Amino acid sequence: MYQTQVAWPYQSSAVQPFIIPGSTAGAVIPKLDIYETLDQVVYILEMPGIDSDRLEVEIEGRNIRVSAPILNINPQESSYRYQERQKGQVFRIMEIVPDVDPESVTANIRNGLLELRFRKLENNRRGRKINVNVLQ
Repeated sequence: MYQTQVAWPYQSSAVQPFIIPGSTAGAVIPKLDIYETLDQVVYILEMPGIDSDRLEVEIEGRNIRVSAPILNINPQESSYRYQERQKGQVFRIMEIVPDVDPESVTANIRNGLLELRFRKLENNRRGRKINVNVLQ
């Protein structure tokens, strides 16, 4: 499954989610948007029905791993009359874009949206002036 990006300046026109083989078969892959401001790159993931106490966000190398169990009813206390919501685990691994500092990440969740903010590296914030030499 690919999520289409609009006007993203990197080599791919789509972000491909990938799952570690054998880890979470049948996992729900949350939808993702990535946008940038003047000094930050922001990842936003849809995480409806997720208990923030059980949400895990980890960085390993240049990858972000997000996982959490989806809240369900207790089958010993009640039973479904109708069921459409997906069950199981939310799970996604994404690459960190190359022009940000992975150590600067902040994570916030509100209204079912997980927001990960990365500070852009200083040397990528603006272009730099190049002096032109006049040769004779």
